[in-house]
Amino acid sequence: MTAVRKLAPEVPGFEDRHPTGFVAVARLAGIIRPNNVDGGPWHAAGSFGWRLEDVFALPNPVSARGLQRLWNVPADLEARILAQLPRRYHGSDLGDGDTRRLNRQHDRVREAALNWPGGWFTMYELARKLNAPEASVERQVRYLKEERFGGYAVEKRRVEGANHFEFRVQGKGTQLTF
Repeated sequence: MTAVRKLAPEVPGFEDRHPTGFVAVARLAGIIRPNNVDGGPWHAAGSFGWRLEDVFALPNPVSARGLQRLWNVPADLEARILAQLPRRYHGSDLGDGDTRRLNRQHDRVREAALNWPGGWFTMYELARKLNAPEASVERQVRYLKEERFGGYAVEKRRVEGANHFEFRVQGKGTQLTF
């Protein structure tokens, strides 16, 4: 509670209540094992922890009752949270469902491309592995180069003796991605 008190000392009546709710969203980037000695300043030695990346503080925290386990966020709360996230995709004809679908597709393409065995892949291979349209996968790979999608290094080379290209995605993204 001390850390929260430091973050919100100006909240009237803070001492009398225990505020709960969503204050940020993040991407789960890894698990910290109990035997990890360098889990960071917030990791309790001897316990599991989560390594979070792409953390985005919500401008308007969403009140919710907390639980001491993983749980599904009710649709009304999810909508209030998602409404505050920066939009990665733009277009007057895109609805919330489109944005969620494109974000999921982007995350799948990014993870598959970054972890491709041997590094180099063709768009056909990546699309086939993800069971997604090749044009959609190609667009998502191109997005990876943009700052709003992480600013990854995307390399391209011609396949010797063929009329197509291979790609490789490297490097850690430097910007928030949602």
